[in-house]
Amino acid sequence: MLKNILILGIIVLLAGIGFFVAGSIPQTESYVETVPTQVTKPVQITVPFETTKPAEVIEYGISSEIALWNVEWRTITGEGKWGAPVGHSIFPPTFTYDWGYGEVYGGYKDYIGFIATTKIYVSRSGPVSFTVGANERAELYLNDKKIIDTWEYYNITTTIYETVTLTLTLPPFDQYREKSTVINLNPGEYTLKLVYYEIAGSAKVSFYADPDVLSWTKTIHTTITTYTITILQRIDTTYVINTEYTGVTKQRAVTDERLQTLGLVITSVGIGMIIASVGTILMTRRRPAS
Repeated sequence: MLKNILILGIIVLLAGIGFFVAGSIPQTESYVETVPTQVTKPVQITVPFETTKPAEVIEYGISSEIALWNVEWRTITGEGKWGAPVGHSIFPPTFTYDWGYGEVYGGYKDYIGFIATTKIYVSRSGPVSFTVGANERAELYLNDKKIIDTWEYYNITTTIYETVTLTLTLPPFDQYREKSTVINLNPGEYTLKLVYYEIAGSAKVSFYADPDVLSWTKTIHTTITTYTITILQRIDTTYVINTEYTGVTKQRAVTDERLQTLGLVITSVGIGMIIASVGTILMTRRRPAS
């Protein structure tokens, strides 16, 4: 009987060892693991921005103007040529200056003169009259074209005996003379230049013209550039990094812990049976016969 129990214990022990070994053999199994992945995605966003745009604005105004003369005084040489500048003056649109035998300008009584310029504006088509007077001489130019010259020679005729006459041509020294002219003009702006010479003796100069060409009003067009700020919108593309999680199937080697545990339990039972049976047999053999 005890031998049978010992054999059974050995069998149980071997079975437990077999279960443990079987559970310890690695087995390959598949499993799903979640793997994080960074994904870059384009995203469209609306961005406001400011832009500066130029804009041209035309402003209108009325300008009142008069034909003031800009006068440059100069000396006159003994040869009748221009000398050095000695000063500047402003004359009104029309004027008469009678210096007689006194000082004309800058301490000069004789051998003095001026070159004066101005602008006139003709608003109509038709005749325009100009009058210049001088002692000794004045010249008037319209757009650099001479239209008046007060310098005129005159003739003196003398009878010598009854049959002989003598004619002399003499310059009109120390004599005030006026000359006028009428010019047909179209609407527009013109430049006048008045040149005056005082050589010796009495000095006088004058200028007259139709009043409507010496003072006028005109519309001024001024273009002003302004800058305005406008808020616009544009669509930009930006890139956003997102983390996505993906299931990936993998394989791993595992052992059967339950089978190992069962093998250990059965092994323990087998060892226990073997120890119990062997102990009983040994005790029986030592017992004395009665």
